[in-house]
Amino acid sequence: MKNKYATVAVAMSGGIDSSVAASRLLAEGNSLIGVTMIQTDAHKHLAKEAGEVCAKLGISHHVIDLRKQFHKIVIEYFIAEYMRGRTPNPCVLCNVEIKWGQLFSAARSLGAHSLATGHYARIQYDDSMDRYLLRRGQDALKDQSYALWRLDQDQLAHTILPLGELTKLQVRKLAQESNLTSANKSESQEICFIPDDDYKAYLSEAVEQSGRAITPGKILDQKGKIVGEHKGYPFYTIGQRKGLGIAMGYPVYVTHIDPHQNIIVIGERKDLYARQVMAGQTNWISNIPEQNTRVHAHIRYNDAGAPATIQEITPQGVKIIFNEPRTAITPGQSLVLYNDDVVLGGGIIQKQF
Repeated sequence: MKNKYATVAVAMSGGIDSSVAASRLLAEGNSLIGVTMIQTDAHKHLAKEAGEVCAKLGISHHVIDLRKQFHKIVIEYFIAEYMRGRTPNPCVLCNVEIKWGQLFSAARSLGAHSLATGHYARIQYDDSMDRYLLRRGQDALKDQSYALWRLDQDQLAHTILPLGELTKLQVRKLAQESNLTSANKSESQEICFIPDDDYKAYLSEAVEQSGRAITPGKILDQKGKIVGEHKGYPFYTIGQRKGLGIAMGYPVYVTHIDPHQNIIVIGERKDLYARQVMAGQTNWISNIPEQNTRVHAHIRYNDAGAPATIQEITPQGVKIIFNEPRTAITPGQSLVLYNDDVVLGGGIIQKQF
């Protein structure tokens, strides 16, 4: 079979998704190389696991050490955002800057023309728009298009997503049929560089190593009355209910974080609701939509999304209004706008009102 994409670099983690992605591309007759990035010292084992898969598939394997770049670009951002009283999404930044940036650049130097990953999303070229579109994956429960909203046209043009039309169940079955060692491997943890998903411990140690400290502060109610003490504002996020250590006689949630005064504000669930959102650092994958365009807007990764209307688009960002109030809209998270299953674009949430 004639190679469809010239040489393709497959981002290999040793996991089931990247393994099946590579297997499917091989079955189509493509020329492949496997590339594995090392983000932290804890990820060195991935090289061995990915190498074993590549050996079984009969493709060359290349290990790309990106620990310095990952720390500078992703980890420092992660820490800085929490210290600003915001809740970051490091995966979104890692995708555009590390995987499709540093890793793909290294793969190109090895002769690769395209980058393939195991993401559950789809890419389609639209002749009428003369643009590459990003669409939801076929498996609604595994769809990862939300985390890819920052990819630009060049990156999308050189990206292959072999699992976009498959469900996770189908992928696992394909892995078993191909006798891949990753077939029964468990899902990866939520944030790849946080041991045991304990971001508070990780953040505390990282901040301490930088010569700073996370200190306790005041918890205020909606009227400004002191009702308790928090353990350090970076340990809290908008909408958080558990771990506040306050007995008010009714459920309370974090509604505001003020890093400058080292305070957090709590309130009832009704105090979390807002309809309008402003997001900056926007990236438009489709053509820039017009004002009053109706969209389906997601405010966090596992958010089901909700109908909204674009109020304003400027060089500084996008402002939308939801049809109905949404709860716990969190600065630092990504606002991603869809038209049906097409990602129009997105931005980083700055504020709600």
